[in-house]
Amino acid sequence: MTHKTLLVHLLAHQLQPQQISVNAIFPGGVRSELMPWTAQLTNTAVDVVAQLVQQPSRRHLTGAFFDAQGSLITLSPQKYNAKRAKSVLAPYLNC
Repeated sequence: MTHKTLLVHLLAHQLQPQQISVNAIFPGGVRSELMPWTAQLTNTAVDVVAQLVQQPSRRHLTGAFFDAQGSLITLSPQKYNAKRAKSVLAPYLNC
């Protein structure tokens, strides 16, 4: 989760001046063809996403993480921030 989480924070930081929000949701198990075991899952939708994007109180959030129920997940700002993201992701990105 660390690299993906840091990428969300980096994108949120870089796109904030353009008033673009970047957030993430951890949807739980959702049926897909990505892995053999996910093809066996029965959940095919993440309905909470539509609810989250339509909430006026969430419009200005960026760099946020939500669980499968739409609850905000609090992450350590010392571990997850744009400066650390740039440092950790530098070998993978041109930033």
